Amino acid sequence: MKGKIADGESRERLIIWIRRRMQEFGITFDALDASIQEDLAHPPLYRDARGHDWNGVGPMPDWLTAAKHAGVDPDFFRIEEKAKEEPQGKRDVVYRQADLFEYTVAPGWCLDVATNTAVCEQLCQRCRASARRQLAKV
Repeated sequence: MKGKIADGESRERLIIWIRRRMQEFGITFDALDASIQEDLAHPPLYRDARGHDWNGVGPMPDWLTAAKHAGVDPDFFRIEEKAKEEPQGKRDVVYRQADLFEYTVAPGWCLDVATNTAVCEQLCQRCRASARRQLAKV
């Protein structure tokens, strides 16, 4: 649940409102449960920036069809599967002691901003030296 209702009275009013809308549209609890189970069985495969999603079942939705006709590859909207976490244990990590007084900023910081030295030339002398050392390693 994304948000929480602060007090009990607001919660009760929300429940009454939801039940009235369900009754108004003829939605039963069984139909709601079946819809939730269907969503869990078929998670979305595509999603756009506005939150529209599609699970690949049925005809392609308008938002994806429009993007396809505009020349955008539908795979651009494909949701990547979450990678399974590695089991806890030893990892190939190399720890190195940093000299906190050697640089005014973290070494290679300008490499995160830009991959060329043209932007790095605008940075301070110590950072440029750091960037050159980092570029020499690459």
